[in-house]
Amino acid sequence: MKLLKEFYSGSDTEVLVEKSDTGNKNYYIKGVFMQAEAKNRNGRVYPKPILENELTRYQQLISEKRSLGELGHPDTPTINLDKVSHLITELHFDGNNIYGKAKILPTPNGEITKSFINEGIKLGVSSRGIGSLQTIDGINQVQEDFKLSTVDIVDISLVVGGPANQTVATHLISNIVETRKDCVLFLSPLYADVVDNAGSETTAIIAYRNLLTSTSYAFLDSAWKYQYDKYNDVYRWIPVNGDTAGLCVRTDNTRDPWFSPAGFNRGTLKNVIKLSWTPTQTERDELYKNGINPVTTFPGEGSLLFGDKTLQSKPSAFDRINVRRLFIVLEKAISRAAKYSLFEYNDEFTRAQFVALVEPFLRDVQGRRGIFDFRVVCDGSNNTPEIIDRNEFIGDIYVKPARSINFIKLNFVAVRTGVAFEEVVGKF
Repeated sequence: MKLLKEFYSGSDTEVLVEKSDTGNKNYYIKGVFMQAEAKNRNGRVYPKPILENELTRYQQLISEKRSLGELGHPDTPTINLDKVSHLITELHFDGNNIYGKAKILPTPNGEITKSFINEGIKLGVSSRGIGSLQTIDGINQVQEDFKLSTVDIVDISLVVGGPANQTVATHLISNIVETRKDCVLFLSPLYADVVDNAGSETTAIIAYRNLLTSTSYAFLDSAWKYQYDKYNDVYRWIPVNGDTAGLCVRTDNTRDPWFSPAGFNRGTLKNVIKLSWTPTQTERDELYKNGINPVTTFPGEGSLLFGDKTLQSKPSAFDRINVRRLFIVLEKAISRAAKYSLFEYNDEFTRAQFVALVEPFLRDVQGRRGIFDFRVVCDGSNNTPEIIDRNEFIGDIYVKPARSINFIKLNFVAVRTGVAFEEVVGKF
C-alpha cells in the first residue's frame, strides 16, 4: 500500500466565519473534500462504492471528535497532534462529490490558518490516506483496501497541470491561477506532441502553446521524461511539469522564490532515464521565442530546464517566472502588513507607520538580491482629501525587480604588447 494524497483547489472550497454563543468567532472551511468516479490530477480514480464504505467508517471518527487534520502536506498517514489545525465536523456525498466542513482549532497551526483567512488567502484541501492501486485501461484505480486518514488544509503557490490538454489547461488558467493571482501553473505539451513525433516536436508544441491564453501565472516546458514507476514496477512516460514545479520548490529551499529555477546551478532534473526529445539550439531558440521553456540534455551535465519564461505574450518584467514569483511574495507579505492600518486614522502617523513596516521588508529582499531598488509612497500625494473622505488608504510600492541572465556574450580581443588596456577597453 502507498500514501495517496489528492489536492482540491481553493475554487472548490469556501470559508465561513460564525459567532459562537460567547461572542467569539469560529472559523470553518467547507466545500468539495473528495471526488469519486473522476480521474484526478494525479491520474487516479476513486470508485464510489469504495469511498462510500470508507466514508461510513470515518463517520465514527467524526462522532468521537477524532477526525483531526493538519496544515500542509504531510508525507505520512499518521496525524501529528502537534501540527493539527482543524477538526472535520461533516462529510457526506452529493452526487459523486464528498462535501465536508472543518472547524479551525485554536492550535498554533490553527491560528496560522486563521491569519491566512483574515488576509484573504484562498486555501484548498488535500485528502490523505493509504491504499493500493490497480492499472486498468491506463487508469490507476484505488482498491478496496483504501483507508482515509484525514483531509488537510493547504495553501497553494504552485499548481501542477499533469498531462493537461488544451481544455484542462485553459480551465486551470482561467479559474484557478488567474482568479487567485497568488500561484503559478506548470504545464507540459501533449504526449503525442513530443513522444514518437520525430522532427515535428517544435511545430506541435508551438501549436499547443498558441491555444493557451497569455498569462504570467503559467509556465510551459517542452518535454516528457521516461521514468521508473516503483509502485507498479513499470517504466512510464510522464510530463516534466512536476519536475519544473519541483525545481521551484528546491530553489525556495536553497535560495529564494525570486531566483530563476533554470540553468546549470538550479535547473537539473532528477530521475530521468531519457527525455522524449532533445531540441537543438535552433529549436531551443524557436521554442523560447514562443514562450516555451526548453528541457534538454547536455553531455556530462544531465537533463536541464533551460528557460524561465512565463506564458505572458506582451514583453514585460512579468514574462519571467522569477519576477512573477517575486511579486507574489511581495504582495502576500505587504498585504499582511497593510491590515494593521485598517480602522486607524488616515493621517501622517498612520502613513509613516505603514512605510516603517514595509521598507525594512523590502530592504531585506533587496539584500537577498531580489530587487535592485524600491520606493514606498504613502503620504498626502496619494492619500488626497478625496481618498480620505472615501475612507480609503493608498500605499504605492515601486519596485525594480532583479532580472535573470538569459544570454551571455563573450568578446575576446587580441591586444598588441605595447598597447595599454585602458586604450582599447570599450572600443569593440
